[in-house]
Amino acid sequence: MLEATFSGRALDELAQRIVLVGSVAGNDLVRELLTERLTRTLPYPPEIVLSDFAQDAALLGALVMATEAQPAVV
Repeated sequence: MLEATFSGRALDELAQRIVLVGSVAGNDLVRELLTERLTRTLPYPPEIVLSDFAQDAALLGALVMATEAQPAVV
């Protein structure tokens, strides 16, 4: 319950778009159920899209985070 509440709050406040990757993401039923649940739960449901580069998503996300990170104070 706590995890669901936190996840809902995080989506409500932060997410404008959810990018799905992997074989499950390509399943129409999974996307439909996710879209339906978010629409019922959130006042402004995020856009749900499929990744164009699913195989490299984790690597590209890590690169983005690394480039946006603040340098450490030594």
